[in-house]
Amino acid sequence: MADIIVEEWYSRSKKGYVSPKGQKIDRVRNLENALVEIIKYGSKIFTEPDLKKRAKETTTTQVYAKALYNIFKAMKGTRIFDRFGFDLPERNIEKPQAKLLSHFEEWEYNMNTTDWENVYTSEVLTGYKIPSYLLAILENNLNIDQE
Repeated sequence: MADIIVEEWYSRSKKGYVSPKGQKIDRVRNLENALVEIIKYGSKIFTEPDLKKRAKETTTTQVYAKALYNIFKAMKGTRIFDRFGFDLPERNIEKPQAKLLSHFEEWEYNMNTTDWENVYTSEVLTGYKIPSYLLAILENNLNIDQE
């Protein structure tokens, strides 16, 4: 089945841009490890542009935003996992009463501080500090071209 899928993928792809040699076909011996690999590569965000340099360099990481968007769009509504077995009987769970709040806090995301800030007090919500390597990737290595 894997050979048929790779052959179909290759026949639909733009010639010269893909190679069936890059597709790993193995018998699944450990289901958990196989599922981890499938899901990991289905939404891989950071990609090294040159596989030969990957082991030596870490600063060339690219984020291919349009390609990632296409993956997410293609997978939308698709179940990667599905339930199996049996249905539990329905339970009657009492729904809580709605409350009308008159005193609440309003938060907005601030790109400069990479955190949610209180509109009135400027208090930050999480205290998250973006790592410098991630900031460098997002500022310098965001590829929005399709190819």
